[in-house]
Amino acid sequence: MRAHRTNQTPVTESEIKKQILEYLTVTNIFAWRQNCGAFIQEENGTKRFIRCGIPGCSDIIGCLPDGRFLAIECKRPGGKLTMAQKAFLAEIAKNGGVAIVASSVEDVERILKTKLNNRR
Repeated sequence: MRAHRTNQTPVTESEIKKQILEYLTVTNIFAWRQNCGAFIQEENGTKRFIRCGIPGCSDIIGCLPDGRFLAIECKRPGGKLTMAQKAFLAEIAKNGGVAIVASSVEDVERILKTKLNNRR
């Protein structure tokens, strides 16, 4: 899968996430899309600010066949990580998980092959 559509329009982060999730499913890696953010809920005239997820949490979270935690942050080619995203990925790696920044399925495939082969 390429990082461009056939008409050469760059793919969106949403498309990259979808392609990576399809790849992980086909390769039997348990993973899901992790939504993070915040919203305001109004009930009985009272507003509450509700945060979902951890600041900087990666777009895709999963568990590798060998039990390691998997975090994949998806970015369009040239996209930059926020400080919170860098910190989240650093914590995952520091604690023995696999942390990936990916602009394509090929990025994930290449890194996972290396990480899984080095573990055997």
